[in-house]
Amino acid sequence: MTRSRFGKLGWLALSVWLLIGGAGCFRDVMVDETFAAARRASKQAETLHDFEMARDTTYAGVGQLEGLLWLRPHNETGLFMLTKAWVGVGQAFALDDYEAALERDDEREAEYHQLRARAAFLRAKIYGLRLLALHASGFEKAATKRDNLVAWLKANIKDPELAEPLLWIGIAWLSYVSVDTENAESISGLWVGVELVEHVLRLDETIEHGMAHAVLGGYHARLMGEIEEAKPHFDRALAISGGRFLPVQLTLATRYHCTRHDGKGYEQVLRQIVAAGDPMPEARLANLIAQRKARRYLVHRVFREECGFEL
Repeated sequence: MTRSRFGKLGWLALSVWLLIGGAGCFRDVMVDETFAAARRASKQAETLHDFEMARDTTYAGVGQLEGLLWLRPHNETGLFMLTKAWVGVGQAFALDDYEAALERDDEREAEYHQLRARAAFLRAKIYGLRLLALHASGFEKAATKRDNLVAWLKANIKDPELAEPLLWIGIAWLSYVSVDTENAESISGLWVGVELVEHVLRLDETIEHGMAHAVLGGYHARLMGEIEEAKPHFDRALAISGGRFLPVQLTLATRYHCTRHDGKGYEQVLRQIVAAGDPMPEARLANLIAQRKARRYLVHRVFREECGFEL
C-alpha cells in the first residue's frame, strides 16, 4: 500500500470512528481540532476559480461539518462555519439556480429553488443565534425593540473578533427576509438584521473587505429608498476593498443604480465587474460569482426590467 493511499484510508477510518462514537474526551478534542483545521483550510477554498467545482466542494464540506457539529453541538468554530457556509449555499448556489429558472421563464422551478434558498438562510440563522447564545443570553428578549437590541449588542458583543461571525449572522437574517417577502412576520423583523450589521461597523468595519458597508448601502438604497444615506456606505466599502472585492460593485449596481433607475451607471459598473479579471486572488471565488451575476444582469430582460431598464 502506498503512503498516499494509506493516508486517505487512515483519515476515512478516523472520520467513521469519530462519527460512531469515538472515546469520550479524546473524541471531543479531535472534533475540536478538526473544526479548527477546517476553518483554516476554508481560506484556500475561497481562491477556487471554477464555479461548478466550488459548488460540489461546498456541498460536500457542509455535509461533513453537519456531522461534526452533531458530535460537538456547542463548538463555536463549527457554529460559525455552518452559519457562513449555509449563507454561501443560499446566495451562491440556490439563488443562482433560482435566477437561471427565471431566465427560462420556469416559474415552478424558480419557486423550488427559492424555497431551497430560504431553507439555507433559515439554517444559517439558527446556527448563528446558537453562536450568539454562547457569548450572552437574552437576545430574543432584546430583539423585540430596537433600543433594547442596540444596548444588548453594545453590552455583550464587544470583542472585535466577533465582527466576522456577527456579519454572517446579520447577512443570514437579511437574506432570509429577502426570500420570504410574503411573510409579514419576517418583514417586520428586518430591522433586527440591520442592527446586527450596524454593530459590525462598531467592532470592525474592515471585516470581509468592508462587506458590512455594502450590505447597509444596499438596504438603504433598495429597501428604504434612502439614496443619500446609501452612497457613503458604498464609498466606504470601495475604499476599504480598494475596488478589488467585486461583490461591493455588484451591490452598488443592483441596489443603488437600479433604485435610481440609472441605466448608464448600472451598465458601467456591471461591465467593469466583468472586465476586472482576477483582482483579489484571496477572494477569487466571491469575485467569480459576482462576475457570473454581472453577465446575467447585463443581458437578461427579467433583471433589467426589475430596475425599469429596457434591452
